[in-house]
Amino acid sequence: MGQPQKALEYYQQALPIWRETGIRRGEAMTLNNMGRDYTDLKDPDKALDFDSQALALWREVEDRHGEALALMTIGWAYSGRKEDEKALASELGRCLWRRQRAIRRYRAPSKPR
Repeated sequence: MGQPQKALEYYQQALPIWRETGIRRGEAMTLNNMGRDYTDLKDPDKALDFDSQALALWREVEDRHGEALALMTIGWAYSGRKEDEKALASELGRCLWRRQRAIRRYRAPSKPR
């Protein structure tokens, strides 16, 4: 499982730097990671707070991959709260994320061997 509490300490240091520099994708990824770690720590309410912030940022920068990632982590948090219907809706986000990843791999130029 790793050390989510230790990871959170570093994310909390990184977050204001992302915000200060205006790099929204870095901020969104950090928020997503914090949400995931709060889910691991069995604190789904905090997880939902961070994941929801991340989702808003991913949508702001129009990053569908990030949006799907946030929906997936929101689903995990709802699962932790035993809210299966909302978790299932976010699971659809995971499917979108996997689809976007597959499309990117398919479109990526092949590397010479």
